[in-house]
Amino acid sequence: MDKETQEFMENKPDLVALREEHKQVAHLLTGEVAQEPTPYHFGDRTVVSWELLQGEDKNPTLGRIPPGTFEFNTGVYTERITVLEGVLAARVDDKRMEFLGLYEQISTEIGSNLVLSVRRNPLLYLCEYSAEGF
Repeated sequence: MDKETQEFMENKPDLVALREEHKQVAHLLTGEVAQEPTPYHFGDRTVVSWELLQGEDKNPTLGRIPPGTFEFNTGVYTERITVLEGVLAARVDDKRMEFLGLYEQISTEIGSNLVLSVRRNPLLYLCEYSAEGF
């Protein structure tokens, strides 16, 4: 695991500072950060996700993706990913790849195949979940 990912995993994100830095989406960065992150291991790379406890059925997550390509299944929720830092190339199912920058979003359907590719610098993102769609 690279040093930046290790630091993100060991240090709980500061929501107050993130709301100040990302005023455009501050209304989404609410609640309390969970006590422990959830790591997703892909060989020598790790995606780290911190749950934002908001009392929802499935709380949003704040995460960091290192450079590389990662594939996820969205399971029983639709997902909406908002880029907070970095550039993301994303593809849902067999649709064309979309390139997303600051505050841009991509949404999925339930049970979608989601491919996320980060090329240069790590990506900071917010992921929201819904059983009904966005």
